[in-house]
Amino acid sequence: MHIHIAFGANLGDREENIHQAVQLMSQQVGPLVRCSSLIETAPVDMLSDNAFLNAVAIFDTKLSPGRILQIAKRIERQLGRERKSEGGEHFDRPIDIDLLQYGDHHIHNRDLELPHPRLAERDFVLRPLVEIDPDGEYAGEGGGTFRQLLDKLTPDYHLAFPRAHTLRPRQHQSSVTTTHSR
Repeated sequence: MHIHIAFGANLGDREENIHQAVQLMSQQVGPLVRCSSLIETAPVDMLSDNAFLNAVAIFDTKLSPGRILQIAKRIERQLGRERKSEGGEHFDRPIDIDLLQYGDHHIHNRDLELPHPRLAERDFVLRPLVEIDPDGEYAGEGGGTFRQLLDKLTPDYHLAFPRAHTLRPRQHQSSVTTTHSR
């Protein structure tokens, strides 16, 4: 089963934090299938002077989404994340790992909602997602491909979508693409 996972960081060595998180997820969740370039974006839904680096990766896994969530939370703590969002308030963080979609499964419980409830609204998730899986089918309400979701959100994204490196465990070059969220 493929799981799509978003990575973000706005504290510390952001690139290294994401690199380590992707590597640890590939060791504990399953093989890395593809990983996007890193993009730099302004914070969304929070006040901060610290820009984010973001990436999306696809892993091949046999684990349940609940188990993957446990692993993601443990890796966040291991890489220095001390505070999770509370009551809709978000905080700066050295790493953030969000499960986006687990095949075409729908999960709605106290701890996890898949597909991620704001996936279709977030440019900083859709851009890297379209880079690695443009024709992937969104399992959420309204369906469509990831490219179609990004087209609806940002109709001219392809005009400013530069090519950058692909982050691979222990084999990536330092390169960051800067974008500005709407």
